[in-house]
Amino acid sequence: MKISGFAINADAGLLDGNLEMLCRELSYYRETGFTHVEISPHGVGAVSSGRLIPGCMERLNKILGSYTFKYTVHGPNSMNLMNTGDLETERSLFMASIEFTRAVGAGILVYHCGRYIPEENFLNPRFNAPDQSQMKLMWDTERRLLQEMADIAEPHEITICLENARPYLDGSPYCYAEKLYELEKMVKEVGRRSVGVCLDVGHAYLAAVGRGDMHMPVGWGTIPLAGVFLALQDYSGVITLEMRSRYRLYYREALQRAREMARLFNGTMVSNL
Repeated sequence: MKISGFAINADAGLLDGNLEMLCRELSYYRETGFTHVEISPHGVGAVSSGRLIPGCMERLNKILGSYTFKYTVHGPNSMNLMNTGDLETERSLFMASIEFTRAVGAGILVYHCGRYIPEENFLNPRFNAPDQSQMKLMWDTERRLLQEMADIAEPHEITICLENARPYLDGSPYCYAEKLYELEKMVKEVGRRSVGVCLDVGHAYLAAVGRGDMHMPVGWGTIPLAGVFLALQDYSGVITLEMRSRYRLYYREALQRAREMARLFNGTMVSNL
């Protein structure tokens, strides 16, 4: 395992478009010792109606440029290339996310994989779940649009990372990416070197035996992280600690534990991080 950095998510719900709050958080992340920060266009209020807001981007880049972090990007959570009822909006939002990623100098754009059943319709009695033929159409639509987005992203050296989905007791199966082998299948069918996987360990654990997507500090829950590090010996890239802001006081502790586990279980090259 060769780790290029440890990232912290700039919590979109906490920021809620407040760039002064972003400055406060970035200063805290710098003090804590993170090398990378995951930014979301919706978290910093940079996107509207599928387009970036120019004035916001100018202010944002001044802020980001005043720190030495490297950045990654998490696309809007609701973005769904299987939304066949409004594909133009989804396509525009994805293109705006690529442009956002390029504008902040990031090389990674994380995307929540397409959903056959969007989360907002889990409990909607008027929503008719798609049948197998409709799901096949949605799969093909996602694959085609991901290929198109990959061709746009690749010249900018941006990798689109498809994140595995968490299951829901009242909604599953709603997304192919609840199953890692289905996610692998999609990546292979897309067939672009600029499309890969963002492995959310918590979501994978939930899909197996876990309970509760808590986003807690490393070591607080029951995920067998030693086994995770051992299984990912060939991994090369960034490790993101995606924690809820309620655990903010424990970020330093979580980062130290993640570094220690990486060294202990992998002999990982993290000496300079």
